[in-house]
Amino acid sequence: MDSVTRTNRVVWEAASVKHVREYDDMLAQAVSGSSLTAIERDLLEPVLRSAPGVVHLQSGHGLDDAALMQAGARSVIGIDYSQVAAGAAQRRADELGLPCRYIIAAVPAVPLAAATSTTRSRPAGRCSRSGPSARLSPLSPPPACRSCT
Repeated sequence: MDSVTRTNRVVWEAASVKHVREYDDMLAQAVSGSSLTAIERDLLEPVLRSAPGVVHLQSGHGLDDAALMQAGARSVIGIDYSQVAAGAAQRRADELGLPCRYIIAAVPAVPLAAATSTTRSRPAGRCSRSGPSARLSPLSPPPACRSCT
């Protein structure tokens, strides 16, 4: 990892400590499902009506993921750059019994095909430099991709 990427990761992890420090307040917000605005719910309602699985890029603290579940999503895969944020989000989802799981990755390098067992083909925009065998497990760092990270 180059020094710029390393510094960026350190800063994001430090900023994400807020998601742990304010855990109880964020848990209450997740229970309420209030992170989505009425306009967002209205826009998403036709899509969520069919109970899809959702991939949420840059999911951060996971509050929107809980709201998406309450609005009708079958499951959510949250992807975030910060292990601290994803860990706090996973803990909240587990505590609430929500079928959400979190993956640590830089968005340009997200191998979406590896994120679910039901996806068989490489989605558009996937970083091909990670290779076809790139696999992510929940709460694991992404595979190395020098061009994208």
